[in-house]
Amino acid sequence: MDSHQLFLHAAATGDIASMEQEYLKNKAVLTGKDSDNRTALHLAVLNGHLKAVERLLDYGIAWCFKDNQGQTALHLAAQLSSATIAETLLERGANCCTQDHDGKTPIFYAYQNYSPDVPHATDHSPRRLPQMGSPPRLVRLHGP
Repeated sequence: MDSHQLFLHAAATGDIASMEQEYLKNKAVLTGKDSDNRTALHLAVLNGHLKAVERLLDYGIAWCFKDNQGQTALHLAAQLSSATIAETLLERGANCCTQDHDGKTPIFYAYQNYSPDVPHATDHSPRRLPQMGSPPRLVRLHGP
């Protein structure tokens, strides 16, 4: 495995120590992509590794890269109902209005996958959309 593949694998498995090791050897690993055109950030999000997502963003990985479906890491977080990861991406500048190849935004997926029964998605929110059953954290950060 080359350093790009090792870095992608480390991000996918949430192995922060290996990510750090590969990043310190070669900062260009941040631009590595897999066969689906997914970056380390996409893979960390897909596997729910918040600490890896935070570390990648600290390294300066771009949140705006799109995979073969035109999806950013935020699209994936919204599809997986990963409210904490979505909130982290939004706080770091991710655009919730970016469209994928089907013309769908992360907001579309957040609404599509929102469930009031998911405890982490029902936090207190000063800017909740009224009576819409909205995903609170995404709405709070994007605003009504």
